[in-house]
Amino acid sequence: MAKPQNLVGRKFGRLTAVKDVGKNKWGSRLWLCHCDCGNEITVAASYLTKGEARSCGCLKKERDILQAEDLTGRRFGRLTVIRRVKNKGNRVRWLCHCDCGNELLADPNHLKSGHTTSCGCAQKQSYTKAIGAIGGSNIDAWKNKKAHPSNHLGIRGVSERNGKYIARMRFKGKYVLYKTFDNIEDAIAARREAVEQYAKPYVEENIENVEKERKAVKQRRKIQSRVDEKEKVKHHGD
Repeated sequence: MAKPQNLVGRKFGRLTAVKDVGKNKWGSRLWLCHCDCGNEITVAASYLTKGEARSCGCLKKERDILQAEDLTGRRFGRLTVIRRVKNKGNRVRWLCHCDCGNELLADPNHLKSGHTTSCGCAQKQSYTKAIGAIGGSNIDAWKNKKAHPSNHLGIRGVSERNGKYIARMRFKGKYVLYKTFDNIEDAIAARREAVEQYAKPYVEENIENVEKERKAVKQRRKIQSRVDEKEKVKHHGD
């Protein structure tokens, strides 16, 4: 007989496995889980590992509320919501107009959470214009160890999907790591190894140039601010 899988401490969506509480009448292994919302629920291990259980039920309730909420006319970053659209899977999407002129269908959850704030143009511009972007690689992004707010694991470069853990990293506009693992420890180790291999030497090589450019931009802004202030005073005097 196969040894029961130890899920203690593992995250499945919003659920954290706390302890094994035996089996149900069908022989399925049950786990007591703590949900991020504060509730506790008993779930079959197979539902957790297959991604069929991701919360105590609060996630569905929130999605239902978001999908029912009228977002018409609302602004989310560069996006203005135009109208509600239902796709083939009967899931709600919102047609949005981006400030750059493009249109896209957006998930209401992604709009509300701040995950989607443009058609993609904002990300492209930040990559090419932001200070710290050298040779197509954003040094500031690597220096910032915080995960994106939408990443419930809280681990930069590692996400969870259907009970699996995905480690990813982009370098100079291309993925140098995009791999799925059965456990979170291996995913974290793979991400760290990629950072050490690609990002760390690149940062060390270019950080001096980045700091010089940052100081230069700061100085130009100060000068421009003084010029603008003089213009305001002159205009007020006229």
